Amino acid sequence: MPSATPWQSVTYTGENYGLYLQDQMKFGDGWILTLGGRQDWVNGKSVGYDLYAADPVIDASSDDEKFTYRAGLTYLFANGVAPYASYATSFLPQSGVDAFGDVMEPTTGEQVEAGVKFQPVGWNAMFTAAVFQLTKQNVPTPYGEDPFGPMVQDGEVRSRGVELQATLSISGWNLNASYTYNDVVVTEANPEVPNSSLALGKHPRWVPEHMGSIWLDYTFATGKLAGLNLGGGVRHVGTTYADALNEIANDPYTLVDAVIRYDLSKMWPKMKGVELAVNATNLLGTEYVTCFSAADCKWGAERTVIGTLTYRW
Repeated sequence: MPSATPWQSVTYTGENYGLYLQDQMKFGDGWILTLGGRQDWVNGKSVGYDLYAADPVIDASSDDEKFTYRAGLTYLFANGVAPYASYATSFLPQSGVDAFGDVMEPTTGEQVEAGVKFQPVGWNAMFTAAVFQLTKQNVPTPYGEDPFGPMVQDGEVRSRGVELQATLSISGWNLNASYTYNDVVVTEANPEVPNSSLALGKHPRWVPEHMGSIWLDYTFATGKLAGLNLGGGVRHVGTTYADALNEIANDPYTLVDAVIRYDLSKMWPKMKGVELAVNATNLLGTEYVTCFSAADCKWGAERTVIGTLTYRW
């Protein structure tokens, strides 16, 4: 039997200051230019003790600053079509220390995105399509088999993909649909982490390549069923991996949800603002399992039905 890991308590204290400026300019015949910048200052200190030491076993400080920016250009056609392109950088401080007791480095990133938005004239609808590439450096990831244990940081992780989304409201019908293809791979190893090069070209843990959902509901406006809302939808999550080497795969799963709502004021005018609803998630009781490591797997949420009575004023 392996020896138990000694108990350890780590306390992190830190301060974060930032200044942000953004300007949106319209010029020419339909051009929109958005520019933004942010300066961050972050300092932190991690102090850790274990059961057997009077003095701290971890005593690490960090002091970081970073300027990030974004730029976007959109052209708005008269028919509601709006192609756009954008570039942005990011900075996200990380608290605490890694598995080796070293201060966690801030996560930085760059994103390039291009796409088109379409809002048909006279319609309550929006359709969007976009392609993107996002690269992040110093991305936290579990070290070893314990998914909730000490962390390390990958050298670089790259995401490339497509996002599609549609929303539509017409004659009592409401539609929301989305799909994401997200190809995420480790593109640079961290030379300070043993065996990190083995993860090159692999997918990070628990990140699905395919995700999609569709939801449709209808509200009766007239007749004996006025105030009744019926809705249903489907959610899909693609294959994910529970380990850095992608040897443990979680199967994809698809779940069905549904809802029934009723505005009680349609029957009793004095109950304006009162709504009765019954929500069901995983309506069909689909069984699925998610593994976080070779020794840690959990059943997905079972069928859940919740009734609510809401009053808004």
